[in-house]
Amino acid sequence: MERRLLQAMRRFFGRPGHGVDVDFYASSWIDEIWVRSTIAACLARGLKLRLVLSGGPGAAPQALKDRYAALGVSLIETSNIEELHKLRMRLVVTASSGIPRAFFGPSLRRFVHMPHSLVSLHMIYPGDAFDDYDVLFAAGPHHTREWELIRARHGLAPGLSVDVGYGKMDPLADVLKAAGPSKPQRHVLLAPSWGEANLLRSMGPQLVAGLLAESLQVTLRPHPSFFLKQEPELAATLEAAAGNPRFVLETSTDIVQTAMLSADVLVTDYSGIAFEYAALRHRPTVFVDLPKKVLNPDWQEIASEPVEIALRARLGAIAACNLGDAMQAILTAIEVPPPPEAIAAVVPDFLYEQAHVGERAAASLIALMKDLR
Repeated sequence: MERRLLQAMRRFFGRPGHGVDVDFYASSWIDEIWVRSTIAACLARGLKLRLVLSGGPGAAPQALKDRYAALGVSLIETSNIEELHKLRMRLVVTASSGIPRAFFGPSLRRFVHMPHSLVSLHMIYPGDAFDDYDVLFAAGPHHTREWELIRARHGLAPGLSVDVGYGKMDPLADVLKAAGPSKPQRHVLLAPSWGEANLLRSMGPQLVAGLLAESLQVTLRPHPSFFLKQEPELAATLEAAAGNPRFVLETSTDIVQTAMLSADVLVTDYSGIAFEYAALRHRPTVFVDLPKKVLNPDWQEIASEPVEIALRARLGAIAACNLGDAMQAILTAIEVPPPPEAIAAVVPDFLYEQAHVGERAAASLIALMKDLR
């Protein structure tokens, strides 16, 4: 029935953009994983899709191109706004933040954002990062609340918020299922976030050396900016662990996040990976108490406490920013972890239903297509 309805809509109304129903856009190919399951679900419903990437030819890895070639999805790499305009995109979905509507020209009718982090929308992003979107596929109840408050604060029309869930959870859950149950390994995953004040910059080499001295397995997974900017703190940390067989560097662009699936404890500052880890594994996070990640100096004008502040004590432990306290908190989390059910009880506070996110998003996109008549 749904497929016949789509076919009738296409015959009657026609489709701009060379017969495309939905365009998925990413300012960087790294953002693709957040929309991957939605693309698959849209294909299963017979929609005609394109995946459009900025960065120009050669920016995306060949494996990504091969994936979408096998699915029959056109992958287009663009270099400038003029090229985007020529695509005549009408309904656009993106996990990239801060994208102006003007990128897509006058053809754009609906602009959908799928958040690429489970943390707040109003503190770690610039104040106007979401002003140009008119639909939010909210990952959790805090996103729904923040979206409404942000738009009201900025004098914008209410917009549409749909309780979809977190797009990245589908592929992560698939990888976790394939990996099977993990066994305790005394394995620590360090996941520093970006910014001037971050875990790697404050104590990276010392913390890695200390954990290795405790005969722990250590995986370091820094924010992508450490690789893009060649941060000196990363080089110093790698030097501290050089030659140790229990140390692994995992790049943040790796799709298969091996360490997240096996680590006994995650250590970070304010990274959103802590919420992914809690939802997937129900294991504790140690948050080293560094300065907040703030890109919107007016974030406190939005009357909603960011989840990365409000919930972190319920997801594990908060350690003072010194090596001794951090080490003690990590060792305690490994030896005496909180019960998994206690962490599982927090998940609904930051995440809508975990499974079948792509299917819910696809159904919402079909409803939006009907509104474009």
